[in-house]
Amino acid sequence: MLFTALGGVPELWRVGLALCGLPVLRGCVYAVRQSWFSRNAAALVPIAVLPLAWVLPWMGRLAQGVYLTVCLGIPLSAANVDPLWMYLAGMKPAGLCVIAALCGLAALGWARHFYWFTGSKSYCIATVGTLTVMMMTAALILGLSSATTAAQRTAAQAAGGHDPSAFFGISARLVCVSPLDEAKTAVQPGPLPTGHPILAFDVTGDETWLWDPQRAKGTANPAEKALRVRTDQIATRPAERGTHTCSRARAVAPGS
Repeated sequence: MLFTALGGVPELWRVGLALCGLPVLRGCVYAVRQSWFSRNAAALVPIAVLPLAWVLPWMGRLAQGVYLTVCLGIPLSAANVDPLWMYLAGMKPAGLCVIAALCGLAALGWARHFYWFTGSKSYCIATVGTLTVMMMTAALILGLSSATTAAQRTAAQAAGGHDPSAFFGISARLVCVSPLDEAKTAVQPGPLPTGHPILAFDVTGDETWLWDPQRAKGTANPAEKALRVRTDQIATRPAERGTHTCSRARAVAPGS
């Protein structure tokens, strides 16, 4: 009855976050009130915000790298992604790091409000600073965990015969592949899978990166399923939705 009256779990999470946000906000006020920062806020706030123009794309590229390179074994350079997606991919890890930093600032503010607890300002600053760094590191790891989850989802969708969902501009399609000249086709590592659909990622120069959901079954490392082949040595066609076999006769050359 009480659970129903409160509206369920999502609403409880919102209420909990709001209640947690109040002491954090109050602590941040205590930290900056009547301080050097508050007296120079007009000049310091733009300087503090400016690094976000570099931090967001860096974190976004880090998330994309975890998804594509660490989890799937394909170089990030193989993905031609619009820069806007890097900013969007970096918002979650950057946002969590900012929240962790604000929690550390709030802890410092409460310590200041209660006259540094132990009577030692330097001790409180060192302790809170260390905890803040640890919280920001944990927040970054949590923010990047969505890339690992997305890679697992991509692998499951490919194994089920479906085109995977895109991850911040990185997309792949399920295709059937046939060698144009089997004797001269160079695949690393071989052989080229032709009997079942595989994922094809973006073409980078003369190479195409493939990901075989049936390669090395049972391995704990999905990165071992990545393949590299010269684009001009293979022909591809879109795989039928839900299919687990390929007919080599219907393949078409790239660009046709």
